[in-house]
Amino acid sequence: MEDQTTPRVFDSLWRYRWSSAGIVACIVAVSLAVALVVGGSSTVEARVVLQPPDESGLIGVDTSSEAAFSRYVNQRALLMTSDRVLSLAQEDLERHRPLRELRREVSARESDAGESIVLEVDGANTDEAMELAEAVIDAYRSVAGQELAERVDGALETLAERRQAVEESLPDGQAGSRVEANTSAAAETLSELDRQATELRLASDEIGDGVAFVQATQPEETTLVATLARDGGIGLVLGLIVATAVAWVRADRDRRLHDPSSFAALVDEPVLGEIERLGPEVAFTLTDPKQQPAKPYRLILASVQQAVPRGIVAVTGLPTSGSTTTSLQLAGAAARAGMRVLVIDAALRTRGLSAALLIDGPEHGGLTDLAAGLSDLRGVMRPVNLGYGMGYWAVPAGQFAEGAAEVFRASQLRTIGEQLRSGYDLVLIDCSAPDVEPESTPLLREADRVVVTVRYGTSDDELLRLRGQLEMIGASIAGYVFTFAAPVTRNGRR
Repeated sequence: MEDQTTPRVFDSLWRYRWSSAGIVACIVAVSLAVALVVGGSSTVEARVVLQPPDESGLIGVDTSSEAAFSRYVNQRALLMTSDRVLSLAQEDLERHRPLRELRREVSARESDAGESIVLEVDGANTDEAMELAEAVIDAYRSVAGQELAERVDGALETLAERRQAVEESLPDGQAGSRVEANTSAAAETLSELDRQATELRLASDEIGDGVAFVQATQPEETTLVATLARDGGIGLVLGLIVATAVAWVRADRDRRLHDPSSFAALVDEPVLGEIERLGPEVAFTLTDPKQQPAKPYRLILASVQQAVPRGIVAVTGLPTSGSTTTSLQLAGAAARAGMRVLVIDAALRTRGLSAALLIDGPEHGGLTDLAAGLSDLRGVMRPVNLGYGMGYWAVPAGQFAEGAAEVFRASQLRTIGEQLRSGYDLVLIDCSAPDVEPESTPLLREADRVVVTVRYGTSDDELLRLRGQLEMIGASIAGYVFTFAAPVTRNGRR
């Protein structure tokens, strides 16, 4: 199975369920507290219907274009919420309110029909919202009327200047057909200018401030209960989002194995058993061969026998994961079950199994002598007495030297492997991880199956790296033993 790139959301929430519940509860509590402090709210909606475009083009809109009028309505909506209008409306309010508060509470948009502006105003209560809505509409009409008056004055001033220029061009006291013709043309121009000025004044009087009428406001008041329900729901949703994000980030930063179910998302092979964390006085007995094997190891042995009824099983893992203890416990359980067992210490650098069985020393031959052909199997085996006439055989690591990996030749190991399979029901090889002791690589490859010990708190990356190394060298993984696990209480919780 490939490395999981990101932790799963629900797994992250369950892993940090108590802290996530606390985050949700805090955010909901804050939302409800804010709702209680602010209280209920009210929204007032008013519709400001604009004057239709006129033939004179006074409002600057093409009468034949609906798109142009729609742009004009949107421009008027922006003007209604501008600081110029809001500042003027601010002066008419009984209670002074900051401009930034008015910007937040006042909004305007084009209506669906496109002929009016929809003004929406929020307030602490209906009266306050209606007061602000009326103040904004009055301020808008004042500003819009002022803009229209300035536009009319500018147009009339332009017409007056043109009229003055025409009058100054008329000749004084001269007769003749050309003079009369010029005078007649000037009179027509002056008449046209007067007509345009009259139309502008009439259009200005008709349009006024550009507002046809204002539809009555429609207050929508929200009760305190509804506000609490709404803000509580918002707080719940926001809390779930924040809690999920926090749990996911924590899980992404701390991808470690905390229980056997964590393996399912990372590897295909099964978890053969789980060994709880024990105190020092109890843990010491696990490496004493005369002590009865722990019950979890007897169950693990049954799982191993299903994978390898008879043959060679290598036990490996990262440092301090308990691979040596697992090898000793499985050897003791198998020997007490009546099986012919041989355990081999292949951790040439640490020689933990040899030390535990008190067979580590220069006077003892070992695996290195056997692999190099300096001794046969009988010459390096040592008996391990379990009491009551039971026991098994052990092969110590032997003396380690740089270049020891060279003695583990494939052909020699294959011959030794055939001899071991024919002479014993179960052969257990205690090996270090390939990147810790490279000389263990050919032994892991020669084993029929490999049992991997994984310590509680091991990171996902460490497990996947070890698994990848074993697959790369051709080792066949039977499953995992989860060691130093958190104790399980009576109700099934850790």
